[in-house]
Order: sequence, then structure tokens, then C-alpha cells
Amino acid sequence: MLYAVYSYYTVSTSMTRQELIRDALIIAKQQGVDVFNCLNLQDNQTFLDDLRFGRGDGNLHYYLFNWSCETMEPSDIGLILL
Repeated sequence: MLYAVYSYYTVSTSMTRQELIRDALIIAKQQGVDVFNCLNLQDNQTFLDDLRFGRGDGNLHYYLFNWSCETMEPSDIGLILL
């Protein structure tokens, strides 16, 4: 069985975001997780390369009903899910 973890948004106040994700990667490995996915939204790109995340082979598209906007860079996107 394949186990995957998804990290979308992270907030850290007592350590850097990179340290937080590094610790999460270690815990995920200890728990037998096979895949750790992380989106390149907001400031996530600051740690993705350093922690050797591989780039995905697709594009992530958001659809907001009845909403139109120009094309944006991933670092310009922040989405709040309620």
C-alpha cells in the first residue's frame, strides 16, 4: 500500500519553515510514508529546492466559480479553505 502526505500551507513561529518541513519529512519517513507532496504556493519555494523536492510533471489549476483573473505566479497565490 502506498502512503502519501500533502502539505499545502505551513505556519511556523518558533523555527524556520525549512526546519519545520525537514522535521515533518523525518516523521513521515519514520511512519512509513512513501510520498510527501508540497505545493509551491506562497513562500514554499524558499525551501523546496534546499530540501530536494522534485518538481511535478503537471500544472495545478484552481477554479473559482464565476471569477476571472489574470495568470499569476505560484508565489502570488494564497487560498483560504473554510
